[in-house]
Amino acid sequence: MKTNLTIFLILIVAFNIQAQNDSGNFRLHVFVSYDDRLSSRNIGTEKWVSIAAEGDNINYKVGFNIEYEFKTNTMIISGINYSNKNFTSQFWFKDDILLAFRGPYIIELNFIEIPVKFRHYFLQKKFKLFGEIGLNNQIQLTANKIRYYDKLRSLDNNTFSIGGIAGCGVEYNFNPKIAIQLFSNYNKGISNYYKNSNYKIDYLSIGAGIMIAI
Repeated sequence: MKTNLTIFLILIVAFNIQAQNDSGNFRLHVFVSYDDRLSSRNIGTEKWVSIAAEGDNINYKVGFNIEYEFKTNTMIISGINYSNKNFTSQFWFKDDILLAFRGPYIIELNFIEIPVKFRHYFLQKKFKLFGEIGLNNQIQLTANKIRYYDKLRSLDNNTFSIGGIAGCGVEYNFNPKIAIQLFSNYNKGISNYYKNSNYKIDYLSIGAGIMIAI
């Protein structure tokens, strides 16, 4: 976690230094997306087993990114996003003698996400196509606990996880300063979210945003 945050801070400092000479190379991206959770519906650890219910809660992401053109048509992007990945689940707890059923519970997976990714634009007219790839750092905001025999039990999750990002989109430029984007990207979990479990944060985002030259 410290390594990824250090990389992010170095990028921000580099952006600020470079901006003094290349202020026209920066754009602010403000966006919102609908996210479809693609993680496994079965979660298990040494202490408990969880089976997700049929329907997920409404998941979304909102935030802003800064895009810097360090090479013609090729960008480096980072920012701060809020991500909601809640779902409803039923639990079977491992007891000394039997498996005790509890639920359903709403499992709150809320994160601050710090992406670091590269994007390349194709076509240089009002319409542009782009592809991107990178890493997504996820910092937990919610400590998940559920009630078991009148006691709150932790779900033993890690506070930090990382995923890989791959995506594409289209951009329409109203003028040199303002553009809109439609995009889709896939976040594939690399590190495990829960301790003693191989559960990872996987989801598909479909969203829209506004690009503003700064």
